[in-house]
Amino acid sequence: MATFVGAINSGDDAALETVLADDFVDHTPAPDQPPGIDGFISGKLADLRAAFPDLVLTVEDELVDGGRIAWRWTLRATNTGSFAGLAPTGRQVAFQGMNVERIEGGRIVEHWSIHDGLDLLRQLGLFAEPGDAAGDEPQP
Repeated sequence: MATFVGAINSGDDAALETVLADDFVDHTPAPDQPPGIDGFISGKLADLRAAFPDLVLTVEDELVDGGRIAWRWTLRATNTGSFAGLAPTGRQVAFQGMNVERIEGGRIVEHWSIHDGLDLLRQLGLFAEPGDAAGDEPQP
């Protein structure tokens, strides 16, 4: 995962293309994301980088079982670009998720990802839980 994460953090799409298999499938695409490597890079990843250009993805845990890798991650960044059609908030976030990758021939063939989107919205100040006072800073 080091090369995959390093390519995401550095913005090196050429390196990312060497890690993803030619027949790469993203099982959790963004809405209207084209299939394959190009769709992953120009869709979900481009949107994330535009909203959070200083993003740093960190691997917290990693488990390997045969040709699958499951890993828990934290993404830290500042929201300085449009996110999900909403204006930038300027807030710093640290949200977590988990990925599972199927590896074949040393390259990622299939990708599944899940993250805590509600906590991300809370940290951006775009969602208040019942009982939160308006304007309170979200808690990490």
